[in-house]
Amino acid sequence: MVSVGPDRPSDPGHEIAARQMRWFGAMLSCCLESEDAAEKALQRMELIAIATSLGGVESLAERRNRWPAEQEPVRLIRLSVGIEHVEDIWADLDQVLG
Repeated sequence: MVSVGPDRPSDPGHEIAARQMRWFGAMLSCCLESEDAAEKALQRMELIAIATSLGGVESLAERRNRWPAEQEPVRLIRLSVGIEHVEDIWADLDQVLG
């Protein structure tokens, strides 16, 4: 799994993001080893719902590049962390990716 995003010091946007934000957001993304692995990971999630909408307070995940115009890698999963207890979120991710 590869972690990407402006919270990572190696990210090209890190310096700007660090100046603009007090805390980094609750949107995470990771690339798994293949499209199949990403799809299977989503299917094994129990607490985290598979959805594109970010309008709620629950944790949501989706696999990107399902539509022709998207340029993200097919193995990319985007996760929006919700208000569930942090240990429950970690447990769900651990049983999927651990």
